[in-house]
This record gives sequence, structure tokens and C-alpha cells, in this order.
Amino acid sequence: MRHAMMAGLALAALAGLAADVTVSGKTGADIQKAIDRAAATGGGRVTVPAGEYAVASIRLRGKVDLHLEKGAWLKGSTKSGDYADFPDEICSIHPEKSKKVLVYAYDCDDIAITGEGVIDGQGPAFFDRSSTNAWHCWPKPPVQRPRMVQFVRCKGVRLQGVTFKDSPCWTMLIRLCEDITVDGITIDGEQRMINNDGIDFDGCRKVRVGNSKFKTCDDCIVLRAMREKGCPDRIVCEDIVVSNCTLNSWCQTVRLGCPSDDTIRNAHFKDIVATGNNGIFADYPARYLRADDEGYMDISDIVFENYTGELRGSALQIVSEKGVKIRNADGLVFRNFNVKSARPLRFIGNKGHEIKGVRLENFVAEVGGKGAPVEVAGCNGLVYANVTVNGKRQADGPVASAPGSDAPLKRQKSVSRESGAEKKAVEAPAPEKSVECRARKGLPNVLAKLKAGGTVRIAYLGGSITEANPGWRAMTLAWFRDRFPRARIEEINASISGTGSDYGACRLPGDVLAKKPDLLFVEFRVNGSAGYDYQSVEGIVRQTWAADPKTDICFVYTLCEWMLKDLAAGKQTSFGAAMEKICDHYGIPSIDYGPEITKRLAAGTLLFKPTRNALKPEANQHPDAKKADENGVLVFSRDGCHPVKEGHEIYRDVVARSMAGRIFPASGAPAAHPLPAQLSKNAWLAAELVPSAEILKGEAWKPVDTATDPVYRASFGRTHRMLRGGMWTDREGTSVTLKWTGNTIGFSDIPQSRPEPMVLEVSVDGGKPYTLERRRTTEPVIYSRFWYLPEQPWGEHTATVTLKKLPAGQRWILGQFLVVGELAR
Repeated sequence: MRHAMMAGLALAALAGLAADVTVSGKTGADIQKAIDRAAATGGGRVTVPAGEYAVASIRLRGKVDLHLEKGAWLKGSTKSGDYADFPDEICSIHPEKSKKVLVYAYDCDDIAITGEGVIDGQGPAFFDRSSTNAWHCWPKPPVQRPRMVQFVRCKGVRLQGVTFKDSPCWTMLIRLCEDITVDGITIDGEQRMINNDGIDFDGCRKVRVGNSKFKTCDDCIVLRAMREKGCPDRIVCEDIVVSNCTLNSWCQTVRLGCPSDDTIRNAHFKDIVATGNNGIFADYPARYLRADDEGYMDISDIVFENYTGELRGSALQIVSEKGVKIRNADGLVFRNFNVKSARPLRFIGNKGHEIKGVRLENFVAEVGGKGAPVEVAGCNGLVYANVTVNGKRQADGPVASAPGSDAPLKRQKSVSRESGAEKKAVEAPAPEKSVECRARKGLPNVLAKLKAGGTVRIAYLGGSITEANPGWRAMTLAWFRDRFPRARIEEINASISGTGSDYGACRLPGDVLAKKPDLLFVEFRVNGSAGYDYQSVEGIVRQTWAADPKTDICFVYTLCEWMLKDLAAGKQTSFGAAMEKICDHYGIPSIDYGPEITKRLAAGTLLFKPTRNALKPEANQHPDAKKADENGVLVFSRDGCHPVKEGHEIYRDVVARSMAGRIFPASGAPAAHPLPAQLSKNAWLAAELVPSAEILKGEAWKPVDTATDPVYRASFGRTHRMLRGGMWTDREGTSVTLKWTGNTIGFSDIPQSRPEPMVLEVSVDGGKPYTLERRRTTEPVIYSRFWYLPEQPWGEHTATVTLKKLPAGQRWILGQFLVVGELAR
């Protein structure tokens, strides 16, 4: 197809029509003029030279190759209103309810985007990045987010060499197109941006994707066949080849359709390396059905081969939930696989709608968890040929299947296998379930010390809820002292508001381990991990036990209002589930405050915050705290997160009864904690904080006067605990270069710039630089924050950070370097 396209352009040139054009200005309007000029003369190459270009919507036209030279950087507008709406009459399907698009085309032949440049959607600017939701993502913004590329009804499409960075929504929707070549591109998406799929091929034919890299929060590659309302024609997605690609997704590396789609067939994926959360999903939940639609899915003749994956979720899942009809699911082959996953492989149909014709050949899988490593139900035709699961060779031939069911699908088994016998787990090991206390292996070492008397050190590592005084930290310390009067109990207070497990893992050695704790409480469910779930939390565990294998650890889960709905339904938050997975693996006890709080909310004896009952908004019986008090209802918090004194007392009581009733009875004889195999190969096993004064030299940098500096002292208590001194500069162009052995590095600083952002440029190992905006986000307090570079493969790296833009009258105050690994001094 590529040769046919270039031949077409060459013929146009011979006819005296085609005209190559070089863009002369620096705006999207200049690029559009060049495209229109080339199109008017029969097509040709539109060259975008090196430089930055401020763009919004660009319409690509037939027989035009938009060529971005090396160093060309198209930066999308951060204002939704700057983008054009894709015409309804061309495509009435608007994923994420957004018509906005950056580069688009429809009803064109022979179009291309090529070169070594970058199209940057500046996606993070559309989100509130001050918090993440239950799925680790920044919450969806209220405005329509643009897709980066949308092509509809085009024939002869080529995408080659270009980097597509940080699309605010789906990176590419290619719909009802034919003859598509994607070669050597990079899709680099921020993994906290929800719904930023890599490429969705929807109803396309003759697709070739190769030699490309994908990093997304949502699915990397999706095959779809969406039917528009009232469409009488079949929608078919077919003749797809994807080869030699690396896929890293926080969701799925490959998704095959949704339940309301039409036909997807004849696809071949080969030589794929996958990392991230889940692998290959042909997963049809009832919640994805359109209104008045029971499902229409027809999927067949799909082959995956030479697939290697290391995944936090499931490597392979073919599931049709209750209420979803499948016309056909047949001819699915998975050959030459070597995968590791934390959750089972699943092949599940529902009653009357079976999965058929699934074949696993030369398939090796290591599957974590306590349940069955492969779940099979409603699957008539799963066949094994040379399959090994968890080191055990499986019998060749058809695999027995439980019958399909109309019961609601259970997303996680609550059983474990021991000595080949299946039995109900005592502690409900499913990490997705919220349980008040899981004792696991208890706290044997600190319990023995408490009983024997002498000095016992209890450390508290967490955020603002742990920092509160009086709060659950001080209250539980008092409870320990009262229950064990012979012991001399000392506190290690390692709480800093607004910090999560990522910052906690780096400050753990100095703030906690150097003080030799006997018991470590870890509290981070509210503040999360900033995207480093398993790495940072597992790093805290392994660092602690590497320093002293007799230190006991207990995880505690505080809560905020946004968690209440799930917790009331018995569901754990996504980050809480990650922490529970680590607790299961290492035998660490955990205490969840959610069940007690939601029980009181449901009973009407507790008001989470004065404005409303979060679980019963229709009641709204307590519009303010005074009225709640008059009705004998306990007010838990003033802001929907931080408990008042009475709320902290509930937390203390939950800890006390969990310790006395579950954890202490489960504690055996004192012993060193063994270190089992790592769950995450990138676990933060070594980390440190390095004062910026040790690294930053030269006349551009000056030490912060912590006693008088007005910015540093604006929120002095928290700032000083985070920055611990620091250096500052007010010179644009100032750079710092860091060399380290590890996988990521960051810094704590004070982004005081407002309303215009301070802009940094970052380059790792001489790669393409990218920009980072550091913006003050709170009033009136100037709030200290921290940030990490994207994670790298473990090894030696060099990063250069340059201050590119500093609004007048501002300074960059830099406190500590956060090093995962070891910094070269």
C-alpha cells in the first residue's frame, strides 16, 4: 500500500499538479495554509521544519504527506474551545462524548503523517493533577478533550516515524478506513490520563502496524466495529497485522471489541512485548452495552504468536458477562507465549452464549494469586497443546469447562489451592474486597517485645491524616502504652501531609529505618502512589526487611468521601487493592477503616461531612453539623477526608479491636520475616533523599535562608519536612545534570508560579526533551510538591533538567533529589 501511495503522488507530480510546500510560520494556521496549497495543486509533501508550533485543529487533505522534520514540535492548545468539532454527518459516534480533534481527515485518499517530529497534545493540562481517582487516574475534566488524530472513510493512510505525545483523549480513532500502514511511530501517553487509548481501528480493513512503541493509560491497540444508530450495514474490522511492537498500558495492551460491536475477524498479532496492567482482553461487560442492545459481537480467526508479557493484572481474558449475547467467538489462537501475571487467565462465557474454538499452543504462564491460575466456564472448545502453567505441564487436548451461568460474574475468586485441594480461604484473600482486618501472619516480633517490656519503637509512615494531632497516631500509641504498661514505647512520627507511597519509599531510610523501628504502620491509601503502586509499596516492605527482618509491618487504610460508594459495596479501591496484594504476598496484616465508617453511615448514626450524607444523598437530613449534633449523629469530618477528633477515635477503636481480636491471636513465635520473590521487577529496593545543596553548585544557585525566606516559610511546617533546606535560582537557562544507577529520579520543590507556569525542560539519556510545567495550584498558601521522571529500565542514566521559563519576580526553590537507586556524587 505504501508503494501505491507514493506512486500516486509521483504520477501527480509528473502531471504537473503536485507541489511540495515548506511551512513558513509557527502556527497551526500556517500549517493549514500549506496543506491547502499543496492539496489545491494535486497534493505533495508539506514539510514542517524544526521548531515549536502552536496548533489547534488541522485538517489533512487528500494526497498530502504532513512531514515533521526532526526537531519539529507541534504543541496542541490547552483550551478545548480552540478545537474544531468533527462533523456529525461524517461520524456521529463521539467517544468520551467529545467531538474535538487535533489532526483530522475524512473522505480522502493517500494521506500521511511522517518524519521524526513530535505532535504533543499537552494532555495533562486538561486535568486537575492534584489527586487521582480510584483507578489511579486523574479525574475526568468537565470539558471535551480532543483526540489527537481522527481519520474517517479514508483510503491509503500512512503514519511513519512520528512521536504522538500526551493526547488528552484517544490518541487515534481511525474509522471505516482502508489500506493503513503504521510504521516506527511512538505513542507516549501520561499513564494517569484516563481514556487515552493508543490507536482504535474501528471498522477498518487492510491494516499493517509494525516496529512501534505504545505507552498509554488506557488500551494500546483496539480493534472495534462500532455500529452507528440506525446503520443497516454490517461493520467489519478485518485483515489486520500487528508485528514487532512494545505495548505498555495501565489498562489493556490489546482489546478486541466491545459487546455492542459488529464483526472483527482475520487479525494476526506477532512478536509483541507487553508490560503494564493487563494483556489481551476480549472482555465484554454488561456495562458496555448500549441502551436497548443485548450484544451483537462476532469475533473469529484471531491469532497471537510470539507474545512476551509481565503484567500486574491478567495476561489473557476472554469473558462475556451475564446479559451479553455473542453471535460468535471462535478461531482464537495464542501461540508461543511466555507470560507472567498476577491474576488468572480467564475463558468465561455465559449461559446460552459460549466461547468456542480457543487454542493455546506452546504457552508458558506464571500466574500469581491464591486462586486457580486458569478459570474456565461456558467455554466449549478450549484446547491445550504444550501448555505449562506455574511450572506444571498441562494435559494436551480439550479442557473441561464448568457450564456457563447467568449469575453475576465474580471478578476475583475467593478460594485458594493447597496440596491440590480447593478450599475456602479463611481471610477472604481477594484484594478487591474491603475487609476490616486481615491478620495474616500477625505481628509476632513486636508482640513479644511488648509483653517482655523494655523499649519498643512504633513508626507511623503516612500523610496528613496520620500527621493530625490529636489523631489516630497519638491515640493508638496511647492504647499500646495502656495495654502494655511494662514496655517503654517510643514514637517515630514519619507523617507528612500530601505525600504518598512514592515519596514515602524515598524518605523511608532516613525518616524511619535509621531510627530502628519494631513496628511500622503504613498509611497511604488516600494519597496513593502517583502511578508507582507496586514499585513503591513493595519497595517500602523490602527496604524495611532488608534493614531488619524482625521489624513488623501493618498497613492501615484511611478513607475519603470519593471512596464511600465502593467501600459501602464491600469493594476495595484500586490502590488499596494493590496494597492488599502486597500484604497477601508478604503475610502483612492490614486494617481497613472503611467497613466501620460505611456501616455507621448506612445506620444513620454518622455524618461523613456536614453538607450531606454521602451514602444517602436523597435523605439530606443533616444540612449542617449543628443539626447533626442535635440529632445525636456523630460528624466524622469537616472536609470529607480529614477526621475530627471523634472520627480519629473511631479509627483508634478499629485498630484496638483488630489488634486484640485478630492480629495478636494470629501472631506466632518471634522470627525473621522471609523475603519471597518480588511481585514487581521494578520494586524500589534502594532509594534515598539527597539534599540539593550537595549537588547544585555555581553562582546561579543560592542557599535558601530557611529562617527568613517568605516563600519557604509560607507553609513552613510542611515545607521544611519536605524540602529540608534547599537551593534557589532566578535565572532562566539554568540546568542541573544528574547521573544515577536506578530507574527513576525526582525532586521536591516549591512551584510558586501563578497564573503563568514555570516551565522546565527534561531530557533523559540524551533522548528527546519534553517540557514540564510547575504551577502553583493553591491559594493563599505556596505549597511544596514533588515530581518524578518517567520510569526507566534499571541501569545507569543521566538526566538534565533546564529552567526554560520563569515568570518575572519568581524563583525556583529546589529541596531534595528523590532517587530510586543510587545517585553519583
